[in-house]
Amino acid sequence: MIGNQAPRKNPRSRSGILVLGLGLASLHGCGTAPGAREVPHVSPSEDTARLTPRSNPARGSSMVARNAACESCHTEIAREWRGSLHQLAYVEPAYQRALKREPLPWCRSCHAPEADPEAPPSRELADLGVGCVTCHLVGDQILAGGSGEATPGAHPVLRALSDTPAGACASCHEFEFPDRALRKRPLLMQSTVSEHASSALSQQRCASCHMERTPEGHLSHAFESSRDLTRVKQAVSIDVRRIGGNRVVLTLEAQGVGHAFPTGDLFRRLEVGVELVGDDYQVLARDHRYLTRHFRVASVGSFAQRQLEKDDRLFEGEPRRVELTLEHPDSGTRPIAWWVAYQRVAFPRANREDAEIEQELVLGSGTLGASQR
Repeated sequence: MIGNQAPRKNPRSRSGILVLGLGLASLHGCGTAPGAREVPHVSPSEDTARLTPRSNPARGSSMVARNAACESCHTEIAREWRGSLHQLAYVEPAYQRALKREPLPWCRSCHAPEADPEAPPSRELADLGVGCVTCHLVGDQILAGGSGEATPGAHPVLRALSDTPAGACASCHEFEFPDRALRKRPLLMQSTVSEHASSALSQQRCASCHMERTPEGHLSHAFESSRDLTRVKQAVSIDVRRIGGNRVVLTLEAQGVGHAFPTGDLFRRLEVGVELVGDDYQVLARDHRYLTRHFRVASVGSFAQRQLEKDDRLFEGEPRRVELTLEHPDSGTRPIAWWVAYQRVAFPRANREDAEIEQELVLGSGTLGASQR
């Protein structure tokens, strides 16, 4: 289910009830800095690129009828796609809030890919979002996944989407910042495909995790992975230890994830936090940290540009140790509440305290007694 509630400010207390929201958002201009982890871009071969779906084919309203034709036969898949974040890419409320702040053609090119990005899309193209045709129709060629000869059907298909692990995902899930001309070297705004190519799971296809096989035998087009609490919780291991009364060390590591965690846009982060719990669940002291891509703003001529300073997201095989301290006279005699939360913020302020939260999934939480060491 997609939430349509307004974003909220970052919660100040975790000792009580946690609020859950949902969201998807857009982008903001940014840059590079010395010492930051940078994922090298992996470009597709010329042959593969020729049959790779484009992020903004901009083919216009004729695609609505072509897409309806797909849905008329592939009814089960169409039912999954309807209501998915692909189909809702343009009309989803959180994206619309972000677009209102930054009404850029660059945003529309990915969220309404069949429309001309220079103007707001028609209602029908907005509702189409990322359609069947966007991923499966290149020129006059209908692409499919899998291998071997296509089964007989109403039209011929070319099984080209499985030629690379990223399949149809690459053009929308990896791209540079839009201010490339102002940079000495380009910086990837989203680097999921290249992260995957450099991971231990590089030979597994994106679809193997993000498109589970249904009881009917086809790959699901609901794309629920990042909204599924059970799946997201399985993506990270958490070890928590209380040391010396007022310190808590959390060790986190991505597990079974073929890219950074979290990956994708600049609106995602992990919040790792602790609170010293007083009487009636009062918060006596608090400490927390955001694991994300951290940027600073630098002047480049007459322009302000964000530069990547640090990337402390989780990568499989690289345990992340986070040490938090609670400064309070009673820190040794009170219980400590801890949590790890996966958050989506409403604007690219993922390392900012004042970020508005669109979605939050609690991946782990608990209480450490005063006697624990």
